[in-house]
Amino acid sequence: MAQQSETNRKAQAGLSADMQHFMLERLRKEVDRLRSYQSELINTTSTNQSIQTRIHAAVVAIIAADSFERLISLVTREMASLLDVDVVTLSVETSAHGATPATPGVMLLAPGSVDAVLGRGQPARLRSGTPGDPAIFGPLAHQIQSAALVRIKPSAGAPDGVLAFGSHDPNGFSEDQSTELLFFLAQVLEHTIRAWLDLPA
Repeated sequence: MAQQSETNRKAQAGLSADMQHFMLERLRKEVDRLRSYQSELINTTSTNQSIQTRIHAAVVAIIAADSFERLISLVTREMASLLDVDVVTLSVETSAHGATPATPGVMLLAPGSVDAVLGRGQPARLRSGTPGDPAIFGPLAHQIQSAALVRIKPSAGAPDGVLAFGSHDPNGFSEDQSTELLFFLAQVLEHTIRAWLDLPA
């Protein structure tokens, strides 16, 4: 009887040790998961802060442009560096009722092209792992592997346009990214263009 009791005691001790080991392993995995989540959250926050700072710098530069020509040059030649992307382009549809005056640095699109690229009435489109559209990125299209395209319309009577950001990195832009800051930048650009060209809202 004493021997059976001793056997039961050892069995219970072994079971208790196994349970403690199991719980410790589960706690270690949970701690590792939380550390990984914390690191990811810190990296995401840091990245978002950097993007926000760059967008604000670009907005200040847009507002500070002292002429319409300087504004267009800033967008098409300098904004890529300000935003740390590889290419920024500005395109506008030609008017269906007549010729649209050419503006150096601005690419012209056929009527209806913006809806074709973004989707009818859609404000933006982000694409990853996709070559750039030659109509949007011109001769640099073959270098583009991901892009963010934002519709711009400075005035109700003006043709639609596209402010395009391109990256050589296939994952530089992706469909799950937030577009609020890009919309903000596009709206500032719309207002500034409207002011320089004295267009109605």
